[in-house]
Amino acid sequence: MSVFNKSFYALVAASLAFGIVGCGGGGNGSQPPTLNSTVPLRGGVVTQTATSPVSITGGATETTIPVTLSQSSVPVNVIVPAGVSVTAVQSLAIIPAGTQFIQGMQGGARGGPGTLTINGVPVTGAKLVNGRLTVGIAFSHGSFDVTLTGPFLITGATGIGLNINEFEFIFETNGIVTSLPEVLGGNIPANGSDNWQNVITTQFDPTYATGTAKLLITHENGTLNKTVGLVGGVATFKQNSNSAAAQIPRTGVNLVQFSH
Repeated sequence: MSVFNKSFYALVAASLAFGIVGCGGGGNGSQPPTLNSTVPLRGGVVTQTATSPVSITGGATETTIPVTLSQSSVPVNVIVPAGVSVTAVQSLAIIPAGTQFIQGMQGGARGGPGTLTINGVPVTGAKLVNGRLTVGIAFSHGSFDVTLTGPFLITGATGIGLNINEFEFIFETNGIVTSLPEVLGGNIPANGSDNWQNVITTQFDPTYATGTAKLLITHENGTLNKTVGLVGGVATFKQNSNSAAAQIPRTGVNLVQFSH
């Protein structure tokens, strides 16, 4: 075979290979992310305080009460979750309406709003619209488990995203502040990526600046489960898995959980 023919066939083979790779991915024609793609994970929850105007005996359903938040002079309605008891003039830690737990979080079930579950009981009076809380939630002293159910989508500047079915926050509160992360930052692998060589940090209120924090991520190919000690009120999750078994599926992850 001549040198010309060899070069021609090599060029054809390379073109076919490029076409196969370049046309892969979803049916919308978008390119699949490379194996080192990440999306930014940014967010946090800054609580406000309020005084309960009434006594509530925690029952099977949530209660809506009017309060005046510490950073406002205008009364607003907030939801006291089912099973939570408070007394009149008791201090409450409030996650205010408009809070966006994760920046850039979009969606909910079938494009509708996401839902909340607190200590296993669905909240009917508040939703997540584009990742933002529609009605404030009031917490008295105690431990709480808040689950945000989507599915949700987080995207970065490049348009590459990560699908997440659920976020879960397990935390404590003294009725004034909470052990929820006030500042959350870092990067997380995108759909189809296995890039865990990044750092995720969470910063907490000084009241909860000691102890340990946990990050749990579950998906069809594996689980990331890290517990770290706080230093200066900050938990730093690093040296995460980069094995082939930890590659995020193209469909995203099932759960991202933070607890402290």
